[in-house]
Amino acid sequence: MTVGEEIRMQIDEAGGEIISYFRIQSTGEFGIVRLTPDDEHYYNRDYYMLDENKVPVVNYKLFGILMGFDEFEPPESPYRIGNTSVMEDALEISEKDFFSQSGANRDNVLQIIRAKKE
Repeated sequence: MTVGEEIRMQIDEAGGEIISYFRIQSTGEFGIVRLTPDDEHYYNRDYYMLDENKVPVVNYKLFGILMGFDEFEPPESPYRIGNTSVMEDALEISEKDFFSQSGANRDNVLQIIRAKKE
């Protein structure tokens, strides 16, 4: 079984989506990762950050942090991608903590991230 197939199975078992919530410790920003099925073996991963109005917008800043992308390292540096110090900046938190700490409206956030992409 491939990693993609295993994640797809977890998504199916979770009722069709897995949502993870994060707080960026250095900035206090909040992010969301949503996994949904794509086809039989693959899945989609969507990244959002809350804007100043506490509305989730597609934004790949969280993706970069989770991949350890350090924008301050020179392009040729082996520490530019996979930098564990950067990865540790994204703290995964519970759904309850996400909404209580961010002050975002749960129903509005979920409605926006679940809206069909055009």
